[in-house]
Amino acid sequence: VGAVDDPAPADGAGWRGLSGDVAAYDKNLKGLNASGMHYVAVGGMMAAAGAVGLAAVRGMAMEAVEAERVQVQFNTAMAASGRISLGAAEGLNRYAESLSAAQGKSVFSDEEIKNAAAMLASFKMNAEQVREYLPRVLDIAAGLKKAGKEEMSLKDISIMLGKGHAGMITSLRRVGIMVDQNAVKTRGYKAILEEVDNE
Repeated sequence: VGAVDDPAPADGAGWRGLSGDVAAYDKNLKGLNASGMHYVAVGGMMAAAGAVGLAAVRGMAMEAVEAERVQVQFNTAMAASGRISLGAAEGLNRYAESLSAAQGKSVFSDEEIKNAAAMLASFKMNAEQVREYLPRVLDIAAGLKKAGKEEMSLKDISIMLGKGHAGMITSLRRVGIMVDQNAVKTRGYKAILEEVDNE
């Protein structure tokens, strides 16, 4: 019979050992003077603050990545429109940021407004048309919210206006913007802008 290298402890020995460790820890804790306890408390607070700080840094990094993604999407949409020059695109970029500042960051962010502008541009609008539609996108969003109706994202409102710009007015009429088809045919997108302003 081979020798047993690690004989099993007597019944209860493991628990007694754990109990001894806990007692020793308790004794050491009680032996700490006031300064020692202060350092422990400060250390705990610093660790907590560090965790909060790390979360804040991570949040800022994610915001920066999202802002960069939206900016790339904005630039791509402006270039793809075929009707907006680089200089005009830069002007629209500044205009979108100014609208965000005027509205207040808690209402619509730069990213939301730039996304809306990019979506409008995808309907082959020129820079002036995007500039005219964009504040009305915000007005519609605010109007729907104030009226207690189903809220829409700025992107969805931009799609709705873009379709209207292309002559498909059904979705506009669904939200109470009663654009006349004949007026759109004869006066173009100005008829849509005026109807939005009248709501």
